[in-house]
Amino acid sequence: ERIFTAPRHPYTKALLGSVPSLDPDQRSTRPAILGDIPSPERPPPGCHYHPRCAVRLARCDRDDPPVGSFPDGICRCVLAQSSR
Repeated sequence: ERIFTAPRHPYTKALLGSVPSLDPDQRSTRPAILGDIPSPERPPPGCHYHPRCAVRLARCDRDDPPVGSFPDGICRCVLAQSSR
């Protein structure tokens, strides 16, 4: 439930923001997620989501993010951990 109400990872936020609404008055104005989906057999170095993340940092391309523990769950994102 928390993933839908308070997602921490920027890519999760983008995915949830891209879900179409059935209500024509509640259409999303968020930009589409750009880029190709990485291969699960050969994931990119660093954060596996960085090729499609609009807020990635330079370190996301090379550094594997550590697991961060939060009172409401865990998240593997340097941005989520810096926003504690």
